[in-house]
Amino acid sequence: MNGEVYYPQQKEIFYSNGLYNKSIPPFDDGYSFLCNSRTELECFSRMLFASSGDKLAEMQKISPSTAIFLYCTTTQKLHGIFVASAQANINIDSSAFGGRFPAQIRVKEQIRMKPLPEKICYKIFRGDRNRNGHLSNFVTGRSSETAKAHRG
Repeated sequence: MNGEVYYPQQKEIFYSNGLYNKSIPPFDDGYSFLCNSRTELECFSRMLFASSGDKLAEMQKISPSTAIFLYCTTTQKLHGIFVASAQANINIDSSAFGGRFPAQIRVKEQIRMKPLPEKICYKIFRGDRNRNGHLSNFVTGRSSETAKAHRG
């Protein structure tokens, strides 16, 4: 990919309430990152999400059609939807997060939504407390639809 991101042709989307929106691209899968109140601001200011080094291979499967979310464990709110602006790599910014999270990916905001509170996240994730890593198509679909409904 050479750092370039190609987005699939956008599809027409019809919501269950009959509304139409073609500005939201389809997502093939999803990925969720974790942060806390100390790292949340850094994630947003750098537009860089990160994880431990052992997650790099999984993160490198993130494609331009992957919906990316950020879950803050302190506030218990889900942010999104983001998409990759470059491929994941080791230490894209070695000074980020005090060097503790070397597997990193640059993101850009695709859909701005109001942060979703824990009670909604619980329903989306079906009670699964592990919110770091690849999301099933079911969870991605539920997360995307909920995000669209809560656009900021």
